[in-house]
Amino acid sequence: MPAASQNNITSPTQNNTSAEYIQENYDLRRFLEEAPPLRKVVYGIDATTYYSSKDTEEIRKAKKGKHVFYEGSWQPNTFYDKILDDLPGREFAIEHKGFVVGRNANGLYWVVEYLKSHGNSPQQGVISTAEKNQPGEKKSYPESYAGIGEGRLHDVRNLWINCLIPGTLKWIDEDHFQAEAIPPTPVTSDEEKILTGTVTRRDEQGRPTKIEYQWPAILDEGKIWNEYIYSEPVGKTKLPNIMVQATKYNMSLLLSKTFYVTNVLTYIEIGTTNLSELGYTPAMFLKKDVTTPPLIFHRSNDVTYEVIDGAMELKPNRKFVNGTEVMP
Repeated sequence: MPAASQNNITSPTQNNTSAEYIQENYDLRRFLEEAPPLRKVVYGIDATTYYSSKDTEEIRKAKKGKHVFYEGSWQPNTFYDKILDDLPGREFAIEHKGFVVGRNANGLYWVVEYLKSHGNSPQQGVISTAEKNQPGEKKSYPESYAGIGEGRLHDVRNLWINCLIPGTLKWIDEDHFQAEAIPPTPVTSDEEKILTGTVTRRDEQGRPTKIEYQWPAILDEGKIWNEYIYSEPVGKTKLPNIMVQATKYNMSLLLSKTFYVTNVLTYIEIGTTNLSELGYTPAMFLKKDVTTPPLIFHRSNDVTYEVIDGAMELKPNRKFVNGTEVMP
């Protein structure tokens, strides 16, 4: 599996070690139960899950067996998640070049990207920030995309067990667990938010290689399981490096169809890291060779402001669609 290659992004220093997070002690069981903080993780998402209306049959075939790779860190009050631009499979992602999302320790969501230029204007780094919107309000661009990035990190913390809320899993015995979940369909009772799972297969070393799981809301709709493969080391841990998600849908009494999604875990460091009181901030991820100061926009109450010399100026005509500015 490819590892993260060197690039010209300024990454935070992450060399802290902690006796309570001994990497070698983390196997699948402990990792799922603790859902520990991630000092650094590199992972790949199945490229077939990236859909585009422009996909041809040739592109769909090219996506099979390919992954889009990300690097990230998840700490109790801050995180970042960035796409790795120089690894194979990057061409299937929808994110702009240099795309990084995160949340600082004050709860401010942020996005760093390099937008498409207009005319002869050079490509310029853009930082977008926003506070968390109130319940019922439409999420801002930074909050929406930071939420997607954090969701990917939660998938890593869950080893891609669908809908599991990290840190809620408890092992009942050697093979059975129970956890809280966010079902993919609306539910009417708390009982339908309980996920149950069973280790149904192990390898010759006793490591879980198949977990079947379900929650009451989907009992009659099909079957879900994850298969785990241990073909390469993941950092210093005992975690599997390949996760195959399988979903079998009952189309009718006589017909069913199974879908497979394969994600990979190439590197991981478990534990906390030394950061400033602000946690991860967008300035950490700007390219070193950028000489033009980045554009900085802040979104608040559905209004866009441009930050100039520390002051915010109202920019009612600045409009962005999926991170690209639309000219008036």
